Amino acid sequence: GGTTPTPPPVQSKSQTYLAVDNSQAGPFTDEELVKLINNDLLKPETLVWKQGMSAWTPALQVPDVNKLFFLAKLK
Repeated sequence: GGTTPTPPPVQSKSQTYLAVDNSQAGPFTDEELVKLINNDLLKPETLVWKQGMSAWTPALQVPDVNKLFFLAKLK
């Protein structure tokens, strides 16, 4: 009976960074991003970056972030 190695923690919450006033903010979870949208701090033209992305991209062009605008309007 050997000990089985524990798997790495699952990254269930994706972390997103924002470019605000030429400085980097974050990381934020999706829940936090929805709050930022509701407070008009995250806009479709705001530059965002997520793990795996090669460059900063407007939120509107990032599907994972773009969908949050719809979620924010539903609340």
